[in-house]
Amino acid sequence: MTADTDLDDLLAALPPLDTRKILDEIQAARRRAESAPPPSVIPPPEHVFPNGRRWSSPVLAFPCPHRCGWAHLEDPVVNDLEEACQPFVIPAGTEEEMTRAFNARADARAEALRARIENGIREHLGTAHSDHDGVRTLGARPQSSPPAGSHGAAPPSSPPMAGPPYVRGES
Repeated sequence: MTADTDLDDLLAALPPLDTRKILDEIQAARRRAESAPPPSVIPPPEHVFPNGRRWSSPVLAFPCPHRCGWAHLEDPVVNDLEEACQPFVIPAGTEEEMTRAFNARADARAEALRARIENGIREHLGTAHSDHDGVRTLGARPQSSPPAGSHGAAPPSSPPMAGPPYVRGES
């Protein structure tokens, strides 16, 4: 048996192609892609240790995608303390109801954090990097309320602060 006959046997064993089904799958994938939320602009965070901070409680710095040295800072300790001050009523009921309440609170906190970080980065990109290609075309998510100031973020004119010197381009 030669390679050609093996290939012919393999192709003969395959089911016939249904082009209508393939085109329907492509159209469904296009519709899903159009309705998907825009991609996030949030880069992976870096751990920074401002003066007076111990190694066990770093601040998360989300650097500018253009690596200009600016970063949106999020302090997990302060965020947790602020959240602990907020009242939270655990519903009396079944385990599923309590689980739904905890999950809803966690989802709301995660969405608020994501929105704070994205708004801070978008604000920085719009002011400091408005001349770069693609900055104006970043998919903006619809906002349910006006954006608050970028919580903990340094203004675009401040000196580079995120990451070690070699990350900031300093030698």
